[in-house]
Amino acid sequence: MAFVVKKYATHRVSAEIHVPDEDKPSTIHATWKLLPFSEYRETSKQLNLGKMDDSTLVERDLITLDDLKDEKGKPLEFTPDLLEGLMELTFFRRALINSWVAAQECGPEARAKN
Repeated sequence: MAFVVKKYATHRVSAEIHVPDEDKPSTIHATWKLLPFSEYRETSKQLNLGKMDDSTLVERDLITLDDLKDEKGKPLEFTPDLLEGLMELTFFRRALINSWVAAQECGPEARAKN
């Protein structure tokens, strides 16, 4: 299949959430804004140097989250308030940030690099 040259604005990736004391991970899907390579590199650098925090990154680049449910299994709508609470869960936060890397590098193997 030939590569289609066009502007790619977003990328939807899965993220495995390893919930404490659960045998199997949960899976959500995050849709992220795709950055030009130079901006991706600069953002990664700022994160690594502590000049940008995870919350700023998520606020700037996350478009939506899918496959979230409440304790009764009812689907939850993605909202800023819901995201704020989820970002307080360290295990969720880490998986979400790893999904940003995977989205920017367009593949799950990106998680293994970080």
